[in-house]
Amino acid sequence: MSAPLLRNDPLTRLLARLVSIRPAPRRCRTAAIAGICMALPVGLAYAVHRPALGAIGGLGSLAALYGRPSPPGRDAGAVAVAVLGLVTGFLVGSSAQGRPWLAVVVTGVWAMVVTVVCGAVAARPPGIVMPILVGALATALPPQNPLPLAAAVAATGALATLLIWASAWLSTPAAKDPRSRRRPTGVLLYPVWRPYARTLAWAGLRTGGGVSLGGVLALVVGAPHPFWGMATAAAVLATGNHAVTVNDRALLRGTGTLLGCLVAGGVLALHPDKITTVLLLAFFTFMTECVVARNYALAMVFVTPMAIVLASVASPVAVAPWILAAERLLQTVLGCVAAVIAGRLVTVHWASQQRLRAIRAVLLAAADLLERPQRDGLGDKNADVLTRRISHLELVSARTAGERPAVRSAMTALDALAQDTATAAKEALRRYQDAAEGDPDGADALRDLAARLDTASKGTARTTAPVPQYPSPSRYGAVDG
Repeated sequence: MSAPLLRNDPLTRLLARLVSIRPAPRRCRTAAIAGICMALPVGLAYAVHRPALGAIGGLGSLAALYGRPSPPGRDAGAVAVAVLGLVTGFLVGSSAQGRPWLAVVVTGVWAMVVTVVCGAVAARPPGIVMPILVGALATALPPQNPLPLAAAVAATGALATLLIWASAWLSTPAAKDPRSRRRPTGVLLYPVWRPYARTLAWAGLRTGGGVSLGGVLALVVGAPHPFWGMATAAAVLATGNHAVTVNDRALLRGTGTLLGCLVAGGVLALHPDKITTVLLLAFFTFMTECVVARNYALAMVFVTPMAIVLASVASPVAVAPWILAAERLLQTVLGCVAAVIAGRLVTVHWASQQRLRAIRAVLLAAADLLERPQRDGLGDKNADVLTRRISHLELVSARTAGERPAVRSAMTALDALAQDTATAAKEALRRYQDAAEGDPDGADALRDLAARLDTASKGTARTTAPVPQYPSPSRYGAVDG
């Protein structure tokens, strides 16, 4: 009895995550490219006595982290889009240079926009983190013409794009894998992403609010530039801004950052020369990409000194290394606190409405496919829409199951309905795969149930249980074969 209890204890699970190394694909290719693209502009800038320009240009190397094994054009395209996001973020953040409170507002709004856009196109990891980080960092720079610095970021990003394309082209097994040529599953067209709109909008507001709160807390305690607190909040909220994920990620980031600050303080205390600094930045960047998918806390041990050393190069000031590291640690704690608060900002009513809306979208898409399951133009389109809406329902179900305890408890009333809906959807997809005849009666039954759910959910009081016990799709004959 004691062993299962220990395994289910939250503290025990957290400690296990701190030390466990999860299996993940090897990322040496993109890690090496990111390291090269970080070191090259800094080294060149040292040579021409413009270290600040090189440090800012090195931010373009972060675009390489969006590379994944795929055909060369698609891989390079994802990195190029990331470069656009980094440059745009830098220009947006530059508009608030020298005005800390405006920086909080601008970065918060930018975080909202990035969250919605990345969700709408199913952006690759690290998702929202890098554009928000670069935008937040730009707010901390002295007022100046941002165009030369933005051009440096773009130039490094262009190099990263070229190297990613070349490495993907040389990796013939990945480039020739027929599975890599499948159509991306992002939400791109209006009829498909329409059910996602409310979810994406709320995710954007939640992330933007958490990022802004991190900046406000940093300013309240006297930090001259709140960018690190805002960047921390964005990173904690990046993989899902629901309570369970945010709480774990905040603790992991805080622990890793503490160790990383010790490393950074020790490195800066040694006053490394220019060549050593360049090599250290390349090493920290390389190691971050290699371990981030395996152990998030360990990744922070490398991210933190990379960021602090890069900041010391971009804006050398007469501040003791340990003071600089301590300020980063304090802002990390404040950013984590802000993210945890944002992770609890959801009501039972809102969560139930999101899940019901996702269920209704699947029912309607399944009805369309049941009505015409033949493998033709319209049938193929309906199958694609249904597949995407099933994915959306799975996402919403997973996230509502990770909300604060009161919301998680209320969501259990919808579990059976969601499972029956998935069964109906699978039956519709089976008919499509078999090119079977249509089932108009089953389609009408699913549309009728969707209408019943819509009517009942509108009449549910916001302060009561989310939904009554609805009839399941299986009772309407749509999944009887």
